Order: sequence, then structure tokens, then C-alpha cells
Amino acid sequence: MFPMPRVLFAMARDGLLFQPLTKVTSKGSPAIATISSGIVSAIMALLFDLEALVEMMSIGTLFAYTLVAICILILRYQEGPSEDTDLKIEVNKSSFLRPPSTPSPSTSRRVTTLTIIAVGCLVALCVTLTQALDALYNLEAWSLVLVCVLAFIVLLNTFFIWRHPQNTAKATFMVPFLPALPLVSTFINVYLMVQLGAETWIRYAIWMLVGLIIYFGYGVRNSVQRQRRIDPQRIPSAGDLADGDVVKEEKF
Repeated sequence: MFPMPRVLFAMARDGLLFQPLTKVTSKGSPAIATISSGIVSAIMALLFDLEALVEMMSIGTLFAYTLVAICILILRYQEGPSEDTDLKIEVNKSSFLRPPSTPSPSTSRRVTTLTIIAVGCLVALCVTLTQALDALYNLEAWSLVLVCVLAFIVLLNTFFIWRHPQNTAKATFMVPFLPALPLVSTFINVYLMVQLGAETWIRYAIWMLVGLIIYFGYGVRNSVQRQRRIDPQRIPSAGDLADGDVVKEEKF
């Protein structure tokens, strides 16, 4: 509950949610976002028991962490904003045994494809480890072969991703041990998610459906990023504004 008002406020500032959620008080508090999130939380607390609420919170958090890990893995291997022509020629002449020194559109696409395959195999592996636990305990051949094949594909894709060049841009903190660490994080998160009950997945699917309807019905057409592409002089997103500027512009 505590971070939700700021999350709603930031998303509304970026045009992904309805504009009234951007209104703040003279003290800088997102009042409408706070009231809205409080009403939704109160309704959910009224309708569901504590166990259901805990599982809903868990699956949402785990899913968000999974997306973060996947995005980190994909973005680290994306092409930078500018590349030298000589480097592009070098990339075109490269091979698997002699990988290029910098990412290119082709290497970025390959890494994205390999990541999708690896994540799909991780999901299948987690489901197998959960649903076929008795078969694995009894050492049934089909379950052992399936687990070994899925694990081998994941390891092979991890090796192929590792052979591709990473983006050379530097940041204050960068996730180490790529591509292994994001894939391990994805495996742990997905494994914990598949332990949750079917009712939790149904509730979360409904919640996601509502979010997708809002996004495609409102957010896509009104997002700041879309407006920037149409008119580069548009207002900045929430992350580009200081708190004082936000209060001055949106207070009521």
C-alpha cells in the first residue's frame, strides 16, 4: 500500500494512467492517487481473506522481479545509440568463434530470441519440478529426461548469450555475472510463482486483464513517450522533474 500512491502518480505523469492522479497538495502529497489506492486496497481487503491477499501480493511482486531480470538481460546486449561504421563492418565479418566487440541489430535480435527460448524452458522446468515431483522422486524415466533436456537447453542458451557482446555504456551500478544471474533470478521467481494456487493465478489474470485494458485503451494513446515522438518539445516525464517542479505545476 505504501508505495502505491507514488507509483500511480508517476505512471499518470507519464501518461499511462488518468491525469487526475497527477494532482498533488501544496505539501507535495499525491492526494488523489493516495485516496484511489486506499479505496482499491480497502475493497480488496473486504472481499478477500488474508491468505488470498498475501498470495496476490506475492505473485505480483515475483512477476515484476521476473520482468526486471529479463529486461536487464535483454537491454545489456542491445546496440548503443551510435556505432562507428568500421565497427559495423567488423560485426558483419564476425562469427560465433570470433564475436564482435560491440552489439549490433543482428546480435541484439539473437540475444532476444535466445532469452525468450531460455525463459520458456525455465517456465517449463519449474512446472515440471512442481507438478511431476512424485515422478522425479520415483526416478521415472520420462520426468528425468524432460528435466535434463530443459536444463540442457537453458545452459546452452546461456552459453550462446554469453558469447555475444555487451553494451559498452557504463552506469553507477551494473548487474554482474551476466547472463547467469538474471536467468537464476528468473528461475527462482518463476519456481515460487508456480507454487501458488490456481485461484491466485485466476485473480492475477483478471487483475492483469484490467491493467491491459487500461493500457491499450488509454495509456498507449496518451503516453508521454508517444507524444515525444510526435512533438519532441513535449513536457518531460515524471522522472525528469524535481519534486518542487511537480508540486508547483500540479498542486490544487
